[in-house]
Amino acid sequence: MAHLVSLFLSQTLIQFGLLDISYMPLCLAYGITLHYSWLCTFFTLNICCFHIFRIFSDISFAKVVSTRRHRQHIIYLLYSFGVPLILVSINVIYNLQRNNHLGYRYPSCFISNWLSNIVTFTAPVGLITIVDLILFVFTTRNLNSTKHSRAMALSSDNHTVNREHFKVYLKTFFLSGATWILSLVDMFMPITILTYFTVILNSSQGVFLFVIYICNKNVLTSYRKRLTDVFQRSTSSSDPRTMSTSDK
Repeated sequence: MAHLVSLFLSQTLIQFGLLDISYMPLCLAYGITLHYSWLCTFFTLNICCFHIFRIFSDISFAKVVSTRRHRQHIIYLLYSFGVPLILVSINVIYNLQRNNHLGYRYPSCFISNWLSNIVTFTAPVGLITIVDLILFVFTTRNLNSTKHSRAMALSSDNHTVNREHFKVYLKTFFLSGATWILSLVDMFMPITILTYFTVILNSSQGVFLFVIYICNKNVLTSYRKRLTDVFQRSTSSSDPRTMSTSDK
């Protein structure tokens, strides 16, 4: 959920970025918020990848999660939203000392210094994306291990549920994480067909996530059941025979 909220905020802010924000205080607020929200998007996705990796690589970790879930969530949140805050602060402090401004300037209203951009945004995002890819490779290998699968089945009744969670995270990663690898590669290349492909793919993340989390069999079945119940109650309440029986 934290990843979805961060991604929604980031994509929404990009739409406002299409406007000409010439008022400097507003430009600064926009740049800082955009920088922070995009970092949170990648760090929350990194936590998703790490969490599912630990579940399928360490059998005892599943028990820890179930017994100390609240503590685990706090650690995840501190990492997901704390580290991006540190990176944004580094950019602000560095530019205040070197350039006497906050590091976000008109007309882009984003990180204006190229070194700050690399250190506090491009490099962390690229590193996290590569780490996520590595984590999923090892997770897939552990999941397909016969010995590990047998041990998981014997030690936990949630093995089937964990597999379903892995499928969802896998889809989420390839739709929201792996696509950014293409964007990073495209940054160092001239405009090609890859540029248009990555732009369309990354801008359609919300649609893909909606299909994954909403347009799946379980959710659609629940909605169908709920609508059927509502329709049946509506029909029974409007049936004259039902009304006459209730009057008696």
